[in-house]
Amino acid sequence: MLPAPLPQNEHERLAELASYGIFGTAPEEDYDQISRMLAAICGTPTAIISLVGQDELWFKSRINYDANRGPRNISFCGHAMLGQGVFVVEDATQDPRFADNPAVVEGGMRFYAGAPLLSESGYPIGTICTIDTQPRQLNSLQIEAIQLFARQVMAHLSLRRANYQLQQQADELMGRTKKLEQQADELRQLNLSKDRFFSIIAHDLKAPFQGILGFAELLDTDIDDMSSTEIRNIASYLHDTADGAFKLLDNLLHWSLVESGKIVYTPRTLVVETLFDLIEGSLSGVARHKQVALQFSCEHDLSIYGDENMLRSAIRNLVSNAIKFTPAGGHIDVRAYAAQGQILFEVKDSGIGMTPMQMAHVFETEHHHSTLGTSGESGTGLGLMLCKQFVQYHQGDIQVTSTLGEGATFTIRIPAVVSIAPTRPSPAIVSKA
Repeated sequence: MLPAPLPQNEHERLAELASYGIFGTAPEEDYDQISRMLAAICGTPTAIISLVGQDELWFKSRINYDANRGPRNISFCGHAMLGQGVFVVEDATQDPRFADNPAVVEGGMRFYAGAPLLSESGYPIGTICTIDTQPRQLNSLQIEAIQLFARQVMAHLSLRRANYQLQQQADELMGRTKKLEQQADELRQLNLSKDRFFSIIAHDLKAPFQGILGFAELLDTDIDDMSSTEIRNIASYLHDTADGAFKLLDNLLHWSLVESGKIVYTPRTLVVETLFDLIEGSLSGVARHKQVALQFSCEHDLSIYGDENMLRSAIRNLVSNAIKFTPAGGHIDVRAYAAQGQILFEVKDSGIGMTPMQMAHVFETEHHHSTLGTSGESGTGLGLMLCKQFVQYHQGDIQVTSTLGEGATFTIRIPAVVSIAPTRPSPAIVSKA
């Protein structure tokens, strides 16, 4: 048995074969029709269209042949594809190259005739062949038919490759189009963020400073004529206004860090009870001033792996939002617990609640209008936006349930064990609050 030598341009030949996208594909009727005609003209039971890969043959079409592939190193086709004309073995038992070939010894193969499938660039990518278990000879018309069918197969393959390349180009163009659409959407989101940012600076941040400057000027000019009660009221107003402006600036800082991708996610093991103590300390005075009962509860040993600044900011914003929309005499319950591999934080209030439409759009950029609180408190929508993004950094989610007039419940769910590093969340997710 004598294996066929590899072509000198084997690397380029394999690249040419790959360009057709045909190797390993299922049979197709167009190719089977050619094989049947070849077998009929040559009077043989078997015909095959064979594609020659690096180590094996793939039979794109096979008439009366069971296998869909075979080894290249002992194949007749490996020899046939090296020539320009038709390669004929009239009786394989008498040919020293094939007499001990398994297809001859075990399979009973005797006759083989095949022509190379030559690409437009002249590379042999396979063969079309006919096989018989009886020795035979071909006449000139039959030999010419094999060459004709080889050209016919290549015509089909060339058309297929053209369609294959057009499909690849179409897929590439579609991919570029989707990428452009994604970039356009990101640009739209960034523009919305920019507009939102300037709106906050122009209105929400400017307004409290105007009030502070106005009352400061009043104290500067008229303090000698004011009663202690009037001075105390102005001082209380200045404190509340300055505190609100500071919280707004703090949220703006966090927002800008998120939008620019500069915020650093630094997780560690946190004790939830300690986290609650810090949040309660910063908001209990506001709740008392508004006469809203504020209650925190969690298991004594409950812990979570996360970024302290992000989680504290997220929960604090939810509680601050609940205070804003809860009238005097109301109550807010904040609790944390473990369930089904997650740590859940719930902020439930007895406030004014939301409509189904408000809940559906509470975290959407296009619906970022602010709603005044029950005591006329203003807002920017930054709080809930930051909650959403900070929770996303922890691979969690945040949801809201509410009934108009009966309060709202915001629930944060975070995996108890974060298995992979978080990715930066989508920009510019802004809420109504």
